Amino acid sequence: MQEVVFKSLTNGVYIVTVQDNDLINGMTTPWVTQLSYEPLLVMVAISPVRKCHEMITNSGQFAVNVLGANQVELASRFGFTTGHEVDKFEGISTQQTPAANPLLADAFAYIDCELVETLSVGDHSLFIGQIVGAELLDPAGSPLVFNPDDYF
Repeated sequence: MQEVVFKSLTNGVYIVTVQDNDLINGMTTPWVTQLSYEPLLVMVAISPVRKCHEMITNSGQFAVNVLGANQVELASRFGFTTGHEVDKFEGISTQQTPAANPLLADAFAYIDCELVETLSVGDHSLFIGQIVGAELLDPAGSPLVFNPDDYF
């Protein structure tokens, strides 16, 4: 049943990034969604075992890097390695968002968020972020759509 559910829901592919003091990290997830127009909120689901979980909790902010249709390889790099053991950003060109979160230079778009609430649900935490900035960086491109066959 799980396979049917996850193959039938359509999601984008995102790399959630965070800076906590001098450390930066990022992770791939398709589990990002808009929650509210007023105030403008998004939700990101992250497992507590992920390094980003601890860093978002500590820093109180995060960015959602929306990947472009040609960035499956980048999504795999940030999804199949752990920030506990590997510097996922090594050799990757980055900038900073206005809120000082890591921004992947070739992202389709980004969304800067201030953490406003964390909920524990099942085996993940839902980080609810109020959007403090966003920009479409590649207006001629298109976002990457999650296909489980690309990753599993």
